[in-house]
Amino acid sequence: MTLLAAALLLAISAGPEAAQDLTVESLATCRVSWLDAKDDQIEKIGATLTSSFTQKDQQPFLVPKGRSVVAGLPILRLFPETVGMSVGFSAVVGADFDTAKKAFEKAAGVTFKDCEAGEGMRTCGLELAPKKTLMVLGSEKAAVKESVVGCVYFYER
Repeated sequence: MTLLAAALLLAISAGPEAAQDLTVESLATCRVSWLDAKDDQIEKIGATLTSSFTQKDQQPFLVPKGRSVVAGLPILRLFPETVGMSVGFSAVVGADFDTAKKAFEKAAGVTFKDCEAGEGMRTCGLELAPKKTLMVLGSEKAAVKESVVGCVYFYER
């Protein structure tokens, strides 16, 4: 059983009131990490997720039950255990890359300096501490209104 699955099972009994200090934004911006969380915090993270998101048809992501945002941008899908091919916490938001990057920088209180473009994608990353790297990735095409924002704990190699 994965850490997230255990958290979600525990959260069913914890109730949404337990999630008062843990938000999707704090997880996505690396202010809080489920990797470092204690048991009571895992329960709160699970409560945060189950109160606002649902998993459909065994998909590897969660979808909002209602309006949910991170960095002021609408969340389309939430990946509580992954960031692409890495372990972490990420959200697909409804915004082009430049809009997502600017909003995420503001929410996290940082400026991305390590950005790359290639193969139709743009990416930015900023290591805040070991096992805590902020990232934004999206299409090079401004017409594509989906980007990924989140916190990477481990990179898959």
